[in-house]
Amino acid sequence: MKIIWGDGSENHQVGKHDVSHQDFNSPNSNNQETHWAAIVGLVCGILGFFTVGITSIPAIIFSIIALSKIHKNPDKCKGKGMAIAGLVLGIIDFLLATAVFVIFAGL
Repeated sequence: MKIIWGDGSENHQVGKHDVSHQDFNSPNSNNQETHWAAIVGLVCGILGFFTVGITSIPAIIFSIIALSKIHKNPDKCKGKGMAIAGLVLGIIDFLLATAVFVIFAGL
């Protein structure tokens, strides 16, 4: 592969493998789909900061469901990072909402 850079130099090899001939719709391609519960868990975890923790419990539940399903079917499902992020955000949301409730309930 030949690339001409901004300074006019060329002949820099970017990679060792040419992927232009690969068929990405072949049976050997990666057909994993992001698990829906991972997406819902992440969205609920993010929304928890704007809803004062109302969506923190659903974020935790959906993220745990996603992690369980992804662990059982790693060849079909992906989204482990999203599920972990949703779980962490859900826990943080819940703790912050609990702290806000305790502080304002004590006044």
